[in-house]
Amino acid sequence: MSGRDYSIVEYYAEHERYRCGYCKSIDTNYSHGMWAHSMTVQDYQDLIDRGWRRSGRYCYKPTMHVTCCPMYTIKCAALDFKLTKSQKKVLKRFHRFLAHDDIRNPDGSLGEGSETSEGPGDGPEVMDIPDLHEKSVRAEKNSENAKLSSVDPSLTGRIGNIISSLTDTLPAAGQILSGTGELLSGAGQYLPSPGQLLSGTGQLLSAPGELLSGTGQLLSGTGQLLSAPGQLLSGTAQQLLSAPGQLLSGTSQFLSGVIDSASEVSELETTRKSNSSVSSNEPKKFVTPGKGCDASKPPCKKAKLVRLERKKEKLMQKGFSEEEIEKMMVGNKKQAPAAKSLEDFLKDTLPDSPAHKLEIRLVRSSPPSVEFERTSKQAHEVYQKYQFAIHGEPPEKCSFRQYTRFLVSSPLKSWNPSDGPPQGYGSFHQQYWLDGRLIAVGVIDILPRCVSSVYFYYDPEMGQLSLGTYASLQELSLVRSLHQHASALEYYYMGFYIHTCPKMRYKAAYTPSYLLCPETYTWHPVVECKCKLDQNRYCRFEEDTSIVDSDGEVVVNEILVLYRGRAMPYSIYRAINRDPSDVVETVQYAQLVGMKCARRMLVVKN
Repeated sequence: MSGRDYSIVEYYAEHERYRCGYCKSIDTNYSHGMWAHSMTVQDYQDLIDRGWRRSGRYCYKPTMHVTCCPMYTIKCAALDFKLTKSQKKVLKRFHRFLAHDDIRNPDGSLGEGSETSEGPGDGPEVMDIPDLHEKSVRAEKNSENAKLSSVDPSLTGRIGNIISSLTDTLPAAGQILSGTGELLSGAGQYLPSPGQLLSGTGQLLSAPGELLSGTGQLLSGTGQLLSAPGQLLSGTAQQLLSAPGQLLSGTSQFLSGVIDSASEVSELETTRKSNSSVSSNEPKKFVTPGKGCDASKPPCKKAKLVRLERKKEKLMQKGFSEEEIEKMMVGNKKQAPAAKSLEDFLKDTLPDSPAHKLEIRLVRSSPPSVEFERTSKQAHEVYQKYQFAIHGEPPEKCSFRQYTRFLVSSPLKSWNPSDGPPQGYGSFHQQYWLDGRLIAVGVIDILPRCVSSVYFYYDPEMGQLSLGTYASLQELSLVRSLHQHASALEYYYMGFYIHTCPKMRYKAAYTPSYLLCPETYTWHPVVECKCKLDQNRYCRFEEDTSIVDSDGEVVVNEILVLYRGRAMPYSIYRAINRDPSDVVETVQYAQLVGMKCARRMLVVKN
C-alpha cells in the first residue's frame, strides 16, 4: 500500500438506542458507527482490535458499558488450536456422510448440530442497525465529497506538524503576526494560565509559545512560514485555503476563531461530559448475577483422574506400597497414539467411490471475481432459504440488493503484496459445493493478522451436518495454511462473544480463545473472563489499573480530514470550520478509532 492509499470514512455522531437481536429488547442496544467509503486492510485490522466490526460498508462499535448485551471481540489462536471431543464428532460424522451417506453417530443416533444456527461470524445484530438503509442512501449522496482529489503538502512525509499543532508548532520562537498587531480586538487574555487546555484536545501552550504581535514570523519545525503579514513563504508552498475561504487576507488574523472559541469548546466539552454522567436519569438495566465460580470449593477433577485415585486407594488397602503401585500403573499404561491434527481430520482418506464429493472454493467478492459473479445467483438463493428458515425473514427482506449490501459490498481494498497470501488480502466468500450444488457460504475478510469471519449461511436442508461448526474448523485450517505464506497471520476472529446470550457462548469452545478488554484493548483468556462475566455483564478484563488505552489519547490537530476533496490535518480544517461542536465530535471519533487510525484515515467533513 502506498503512502497515499487512505481509508475514507464518514462518522455518524448519533448514538440512539435501538433493537437488540439477542435479548429482543426494542430499545436497549447502543453503538457508534461510521460509513466506510473505502478502507485499507491494515486500518480495518486495527479497528477490529479496538472492538469495531463491519456489516457491509457500515462499521459499528458497541457502547459496552450501556448496551443490554455487551459484545466482546473474540479471537482464537489458530496455530495452538485444540480440537474438543464434540468438534471431533462433527468432523467424523461429516466424513462418514461423504464416504457412505451416513449421518448417524456411532451409537446409532442421528447427528445434530452442536452450535447455534449462526455458525461462525455474527448473528442478527448486524441486521438490526438503526436506519441502515437511510445511512446507505446518505452515504451514496455524499460520495462526491468522499473522493480524494488532492493532498495537502503538509501530509507528504508528515514534515513537521502544520501551523497550529499547538504543542509542536509554537515552541520557544513560535510567533505570529496579524496585520494590525492584534489577534482579536478587545480580547483581554487568551490563556488565563500558560498550561490551559484548548478545546479538550489535550494540547498545551507553554509560556515560550505565546502569541505575539509585531514580529511578522511564525517559526514551525521546518522553518519560516510567514515572511510578511498574511503571506506564505514559497519554500513551504502551502496554500491553505482557496479564495472562498482565505485564511490570511489583509489584516485577517490567522488563529482567530481557534483561540476565540477555546472557552466555548471547553464549556461544550464540559456539558458533554456532564450529559454523559447525567445518563443516570435513564432507567438502568440490570441482570440477575449468576453464582459464578465458587472459590471456596476445589476445582473439579476429570473423571479419568478420579478413577485412577480410587484404584490407587484400593491397591493401598490391599497392602501394596506406593512404589509397587506406581510400577503397576506404569506397566498398565498403553503407548498413546499421536493425536490427530485438525488437518488430519479434514483430509481423512475417502473410499475410491465416495457417496458425495465436497469442493471448497475461495472466491474474491470485492472487487468481484469472475467466479464470484458466475455463482452469485446460487449464493443468493441459499441466503434467501437460510434467512427465511432460520430467522423467519420474508423474501422481500432478502432481495438481491439487500444481500449485496449486507454480504457482498465491502469497503476493503484488495492488497496483493509479494510476501502475503497467494490470493492477497481483502474480502472473500468461501463456498461449499456438495456434488456440484452450493450448500453453504462463509463470508470472510483476510487481514494482515487474521481471518475475520463476517457471516455464515447454509441450505437449511443440510442442517443435520452441523455446517456451522464444520465451516469454523475449515476457516481455522485456512488461517494455519495462510500463515505459511504470511507469518503475521495467526488468528481466527469469530466476531463477538455475547455472554448474556447462551446461544452465542459456543464460540468459547474454540480453544485457546481470547476476549478483548473494552477499556485497555488488551487480550485475555476466555476461560478467565467467563468467571468475571458470570458476576457482571460488563467487565474490564485487565486487572492492572496502571494500564490505560494510550491510543485513545487524542491530539486533535493530527487527525486527518477530507474536505472538498482535499486531505488535510485537522489543524488546517479548524481554521475553516470554527464550530466548537465539531471539535467535540472529532475528538470523540478519534477516541473510538484510536489515534493510530485517526492519523491515517480520512474522516469526511462537509
